[in-house]
Amino acid sequence: MEQYQRALEIYLKTLGQDHPETATTYHNIGTVLSNQGKYEDATEQYQRALEIRLKTLGPYHSLTAATYQEIGTVLQDQGKYEEAMEKYQRALEIRLKALGPDHSLTATTYHGIGTVLQDQGKYDDAMEQYQRALEIELKALGPDHLETATTYHSIGNVLRDQGRYEDAMEQYQRSLEIELKTRGPDHSKTATKYCNMGTVLHYQEKYEDAMEPYQRALEIYLKTLGPDHSDTATTYHCIGNVLYNQGKYENALEQYQRALEIKLKTLGPDHSDTADTYHGIGNVLEYQGNHTNAAIPYKQIGDVLQHQGKHDETRDRFLQALAIFCKNLGENQWRGVAMLYNSMAKDSAQRGDQDDAVDLLNKAVEIKLKNAREDHPNLAMIYITIADVLLKTLPS
Repeated sequence: MEQYQRALEIYLKTLGQDHPETATTYHNIGTVLSNQGKYEDATEQYQRALEIRLKTLGPYHSLTAATYQEIGTVLQDQGKYEEAMEKYQRALEIRLKALGPDHSLTATTYHGIGTVLQDQGKYDDAMEQYQRALEIELKALGPDHLETATTYHSIGNVLRDQGRYEDAMEQYQRSLEIELKTRGPDHSKTATKYCNMGTVLHYQEKYEDAMEPYQRALEIYLKTLGPDHSDTATTYHCIGNVLYNQGKYENALEQYQRALEIKLKTLGPDHSDTADTYHGIGNVLEYQGNHTNAAIPYKQIGDVLQHQGKHDETRDRFLQALAIFCKNLGENQWRGVAMLYNSMAKDSAQRGDQDDAVDLLNKAVEIKLKNAREDHPNLAMIYITIADVLLKTLPS
């Protein structure tokens, strides 16, 4: 990023804002930000690049198409599938006109459209796009090219999602063979192939077989990406899932804890992948009979969903945690239950249900009064929150 920023500074000074090289640098900065998960910032850089490219290169240049495609990728990563499809279709239109139907970049756009359709659960439509991409890649790039390997892998993902595990494994094997030939056995992309093969075996309940590719993937990730990368965390989580299904709860918990530690560091507490690992930990604790501690992960998942604005799912998770606390500690256990009432009240307030928020906060007060002094600082905080909620009900 630092080098791109330096280049941008020089280009702005020597070439000006409206130059293709300036646009390319904005585009590259956008790619770095996108890879970091900073989607809003990435979109801003891509839009700058697009504006310049439309002005200097025109609407039907292959580089203009490239920026449309990257904007589509960012929108897809944010779950904005309809908007993403619009950008991909625009990129496809340009590439068909500028490069033709048999160009490898045209194949790349067919592939991108396929990934959006797959994310939407439209598996047959996704397969059609992947097959188009594969046909072009085999002709333009050959059977041993990495882009061809990527499409085999994506076809495998669709087959996996359709429950066609044997067919999926066949596609993964093709992809892996190309990866091993071109990148070698110790590349992070090769590890991804091992990881997905492990997932298919896991879905087939072949737990011992699944462990082997997961361990291989972990070994590669640790070597190439390091112990604190999100892909490393995902592999720990997958290994935890296998151990959990084998009834090896202590070992599973150890893997989930490793995954959680990395995810909190790299993705933060409000990421959906972090919530997945909290869920895994909660399941293990439940099966171990550690019901009180099992409630905490459900509460954490609720916090994540609340941050994402998924209020119906938020309430479900909070209620799961509340049920566990009340069952094992009683409804007047102030640390756990009152904490959950507070969280549920916050969620209700965000949904605009101020009456429900006040009712929940009053329940928290009632519990705290049974278990703490009337001048406890936490009570003061709840009273202030009630006042804040009530103020929002007053006419402006």
